[in-house]
Order: sequence, then structure tokens, then C-alpha cells
Amino acid sequence: NNKVIGFCGRIVEEKGIDVLIKAFEILQKKDSSLLLKIAGDYKKVAGGSIYPQLKKYIEENNIKNIEFLGRLSDEELIEFYSSIGVFVLPSINSLEAFGMVQLEAMLCNTPVVSSDLPGVRTIVSNTGMGLVSKRGDEKDLADKIFEVMKDRKKYIKPREEILKLYSTKVLVGKYIELF
Repeated sequence: NNKVIGFCGRIVEEKGIDVLIKAFEILQKKDSSLLLKIAGDYKKVAGGSIYPQLKKYIEENNIKNIEFLGRLSDEELIEFYSSIGVFVLPSINSLEAFGMVQLEAMLCNTPVVSSDLPGVRTIVSNTGMGLVSKRGDEKDLADKIFEVMKDRKKYIKPREEILKLYSTKVLVGKYIELF
């Protein structure tokens, strides 16, 4: 559904979910029928969840159409990725090294908008299956999400192309080469 924006990960500060919610707020001014689905554990999170702060912001600003789905099973994750129009990884912490969830989304034919962190941006840059936004910039994130949603087909690549770059066999081979 091209009207659904998705995120999956721990509900913690470094994932930039607050930036995503602010970007969603901007996007809703263009299209109030948009929906934001946030998947990920927010009850049992090492280091503490920011769920209460996010809910407070959402309520105080009367933002509609945001769903927190909680932790999803592997089967539910496939359905989640397949049911959204764009997947967003707005991480803000430079310790975010890769973002496996991007590949999971891409393998379900879902384009991605990621932040410009060095490891994170690499997947989108290498596959061409989405856009990269400025870290922590909700306006730029909203613009990139809108652009992908507007021309979604442009950013969808065949599964085989993704696997040529990021299959287990390819990645293990590269790892062995390093040694």
C-alpha cells in the first residue's frame, strides 16, 4: 500500500524515530490518509525504550494514523515489509553500521529511505532501491519519503539484483577475502 510508511527496529533514541514522526507530521499536511506503522519491541528494550516520549509527542501534537505494532514474528515481518509503500531507516547514531532491515524490506520489493550514515547509506546507494536523507533532518526525510512514494516503481529492483550484492554467499565470500 503506497499510503503506508514503515519502520522496524528497537524503539530507542539512536534509531531516529522521533525524526520520522516529525517527517510524517509534515507529510500528513500533503496527504492526511497516510499511515505510519512502527514495528519493534518497545516494552523490553535494553537501555530503555523511548516509547513513552514518542506517545506523548504524538498526543500533544494530535498526530493521527500512527500505529505501534510491537515485536513481530518472522512471518509477520515478511507480511509487514510487503504491505508498506516505503521503508524508512532514519538512524541518527554513527554506531549504526549497516541496517539489515533495509535488505529485508528490499527483498520484499519495498523501496527504502535511509539516513546518510556511512554504513547505512551504502545499501541504498549500491542497490539504487531508494533515497538517502540527511541525518536528523525531518524536512529532508519527508521530502525523500514523498519522492519515493510519488514514483515508487522507479526504486524497485529485481530481487536477483539485490542478492547479487547482499546474499549470504556473497557476504561470506567477502568476509573470507578480508582474512
